[in-house]
Amino acid sequence: KRGCFTATIIWKQYKATYAGTQYGELLSPSPKCAKFYQTNFPDSPDGSSLMSQVLVLNASYEPLNVTSVKRAVVLVLKDKAEPIEVLVQRKFRSERRSIPYPLVIRLVKYVRVPRNVRLRISKKAVLARDSYRCQYCGRENDYLTVDHVVPRSRGGESDWENVAAACPACNTRKGNHLLHEVTMSLIRKPMAPSYIVLILLEARTVHESWHPYLSYEIRPVS
Repeated sequence: KRGCFTATIIWKQYKATYAGTQYGELLSPSPKCAKFYQTNFPDSPDGSSLMSQVLVLNASYEPLNVTSVKRAVVLVLKDKAEPIEVLVQRKFRSERRSIPYPLVIRLVKYVRVPRNVRLRISKKAVLARDSYRCQYCGRENDYLTVDHVVPRSRGGESDWENVAAACPACNTRKGNHLLHEVTMSLIRKPMAPSYIVLILLEARTVHESWHPYLSYEIRPVS
């Protein structure tokens, strides 16, 4: 739960950059769809645990983000996207069309979105990036802090490449020292989180149909 909560905070920062872009316009709500929503989207369709989110691909098949099933269906109805992976046993119907339940959709036209955005650093964002594990000992801990690998008092910057999640014990041991001074090391080099990582943090569930379209190893987020 905490991973999803943190992802929402991070994703809001990232998605804010889409404002005014082609992609932002595509995902904006459409008031014309209210009747269609009421007909096709009961609170629990078929009484089963269907996917509530859909993976959105660019026209180039590059993953963009996740969106709700409602918005995905609207994009298909408006001929802005086409379904790529679906649940054939479940369909949505309008007056003129029948649409299978989408799992993955692809935008018909390529849209340019910013990829050089550096997210604002926060404790929640750093812990989420580091999968809630101390980056020195590798253990999970409910009291993780954010440590500056090179201490600020020794010229270290507050940027993604110099911050890491640390448990209280490792943070105390390291103190105001450089890693080699206390014979410590990081389990992985800190870096800015990629947008694909944020996509999966935003997703409540990663459906197996998404795997071929994601360009990195799938790992569950606790």
